[in-house]
Amino acid sequence: MNSTKIEIPFFIRWKLSKEEIQSQFDKGVNPCEIKNLTELRNVSYGAVLIHNEENEIFVALIFLTKQPRIMNSSFKISVIPSNNFYELKDKVFEESYVRWGSVLCSYEKFFDPTNNYFMDGYIYITMEGILSFEKKEQQICDNPKIKSSKNLGELLYNLDDKDFDIFVDGKIVKVHKSVISGKSPVFDRMIQSGFKESKESKVAIIDFDYESVEIAIKYLYGISIIEKLNVSLAIKFLQFSDKYDISDLHNSLEIYLLNKKSPLNICEILNASITSNSIKLREHCFDFILKCLKESIFIKDLANVEIEMYQRINKEFLYAVCTNGDEHFFKKVEIPSTVTAYTIMSLLKRNPEYNFLISLTRPLLTQRRNVRNLVAEFEAVLLRHADLLKRQIKHLKSQIPNPYTPKYSPTKKQINESIINLYVCNEKAKEFEAIILRDKVTSQKLPDDSFENGFLPDMDYQLRLIYEIFMN
Repeated sequence: MNSTKIEIPFFIRWKLSKEEIQSQFDKGVNPCEIKNLTELRNVSYGAVLIHNEENEIFVALIFLTKQPRIMNSSFKISVIPSNNFYELKDKVFEESYVRWGSVLCSYEKFFDPTNNYFMDGYIYITMEGILSFEKKEQQICDNPKIKSSKNLGELLYNLDDKDFDIFVDGKIVKVHKSVISGKSPVFDRMIQSGFKESKESKVAIIDFDYESVEIAIKYLYGISIIEKLNVSLAIKFLQFSDKYDISDLHNSLEIYLLNKKSPLNICEILNASITSNSIKLREHCFDFILKCLKESIFIKDLANVEIEMYQRINKEFLYAVCTNGDEHFFKKVEIPSTVTAYTIMSLLKRNPEYNFLISLTRPLLTQRRNVRNLVAEFEAVLLRHADLLKRQIKHLKSQIPNPYTPKYSPTKKQINESIINLYVCNEKAKEFEAIILRDKVTSQKLPDDSFENGFLPDMDYQLRLIYEIFMN
């Protein structure tokens, strides 16, 4: 029997009114939000607010099981709009009821309006993390199609009469021309071309590491690679099989990765399907992500998905929510009766897509003495930052040493984040421009050059317009 580590993501977004919390505490009850863990039977998890004996407010993650089970979790608790964050790592849950969390504040401070724990009478608590546990199971072959039943390949691979050298990372992988030519049309053209590689019987591979090339070559000989395979290696082999046109390996790896997909690795697999021209794998990943989003399942590294696919996911998901009429985390909210600079800042903090805008917009919102048209200033700030992001992306691309740099390198990750931010800036700037044009043909409350110097701009009206832009 082997022990396998199972990892399950979880996510809670909990909206509570001040009146509801006070009512529960008055009854001696601690308010909580409980959900079933669909991937694990008889296990539930949730968030709880506790008024403890020290007159403190304690916020915690809880797990409920019918039978004691040893589970480990690392998670983050976020309290909005107060912008409190707590990260707890490697917490062990080994009883039928265990809670882990942190003291938020005293009871008096919690309900004191000056401490900003509530916005428009509500507090928002989010918890997200990974639950892991060990599962004992018999070792099985994940994908028989990748396992070779022939021993002849191993005998051939171990012979010393190889006639072609592949240079990788300063090392040499020796192969038979006939073997790699028969499995890969790309290698076959290389060997038959009469060019340098053919005449010298050698080739250098710079875009894959030695281990990946060696294992991939063993596959070409019909040697089983299933024992060494994992998701990360499978992604490398998928890219290798695409570049060298090894169709049977490409098809087998698509099946392997589909069987291994989870909310923790689906974005990595999706990006690999795009770079490896795997349409079937890409569409399966796309459907899986949409399913997770609709069921409010946490997806790791969703922001790192290739930009065009990221936009497609957002578009399809929002369309599904709107057409089904379901109440959801991303549902459009009503504009509060009173909008302040703090209200707008809290809105930006709640949406991870807008977090990068906080430092840009804070000076405008807090130091606007000489600003008459705040809406127009917001548009100008977004356009200036968009120009900065364009220059930044161009500079970062120039830092990539070669076109085969892994997609998940820090530089490419930074480029991807900058592209997403650039898209947000451009889209929101367009919305600000549309609102300014709309105002000119309707209420004409935004100041422009035609107004006399004595005109006092309606800042309440402008703040509501800004809130309207960012609440979508």
